[in-house]
Amino acid sequence: MTDDRNEPIRLDRLSDRFFKYLFATEEHKDLLIAFLNEVLLDLDPDGSARRIEDVAYGDRESSPLYRGAKLPRFDVVATAEDGRVFHVEVQVARDRYFLERSLYYAAMTYFLQLGKGGEYGDLAPVIFVGLLDFEVFPSAANDGACHSLHRILDVRNRRWEMKGMEFHFLELPKLRRHNAGPRSGLDRLLSYLGNVG
Repeated sequence: MTDDRNEPIRLDRLSDRFFKYLFATEEHKDLLIAFLNEVLLDLDPDGSARRIEDVAYGDRESSPLYRGAKLPRFDVVATAEDGRVFHVEVQVARDRYFLERSLYYAAMTYFLQLGKGGEYGDLAPVIFVGLLDFEVFPSAANDGACHSLHRILDVRNRRWEMKGMEFHFLELPKLRRHNAGPRSGLDRLLSYLGNVG
């Protein structure tokens, strides 16, 4: 495809419209499932046990809890067949409060699961996936890896008992710098989305 000057048109795969077309539409649900399974499998030895088979899309806009509350708007919200809720957010412009916003969005979804009289045992985990075209963590903090996984762990024994929320951050600039050697399925998918290579 070319423009009027006969130059190739470069598709911005991280644009809001394209990303939602690719991952937030029923006709492409298989792409979202494949992406989420690659994210789950990439850093977690139990990732294959946590694979998902199907998702149902959720409302991407939450109602504010009280007048004047900040209204979260999500790129993709999907619930897996086992109840886990997935948020996928794309952020191209640097946002110095992205981590705080990620926590706010995940906590809001966790909170909104229970109605009056609901049981705490009915709460499903919320898994936040942030696809970023900027670095949010220093490269030395995670050996320059583009995917980092954050959970609530015990500081002494590093056990993961509070499984209500987890956060995956995918930093494309780190992938661009280390685009050599064996590549996982997630690396290949991120390379496509980030126009790497």
